[in-house]
Amino acid sequence: MERGHKIIFANTKITARTIATLITIAKIDITVETTKNRNQSNTSPIIAEGTPSQLRNKFTHNVQISFGVDDKMDLTSLNCDVQNLDSKIIINTPEPTKILHKLTTLALGSDIELVGLEVKRPTLEDVFLKLSEK
Repeated sequence: MERGHKIIFANTKITARTIATLITIAKIDITVETTKNRNQSNTSPIIAEGTPSQLRNKFTHNVQISFGVDDKMDLTSLNCDVQNLDSKIIINTPEPTKILHKLTTLALGSDIELVGLEVKRPTLEDVFLKLSEK
């Protein structure tokens, strides 16, 4: 993303902390404003516009599923990106419902507890990082 490009968060209250966080992450100058305050005569290119939910859905496709297991689990049948980090397993998938169903079926069938099971949707920071790659 080049200097002067904008991300417009529609109908969203953006705090100074959020703006500072976004600018710090990208380490570039960027303008973030809401559509209510947008100056129509401004010629800076807009690279993304929408509500936070719309932006997350459009620019980040994977949901992260993570959990710990005490026993070995064969996850090859999930057919997705699986990372095994010692005692924690991380799965990135665009189909979280389908993968969670398969995962819980495997766990129940093997009598294995999915310790600390978490499902994380992408954040606005993730969207901003994705947009700043362009």
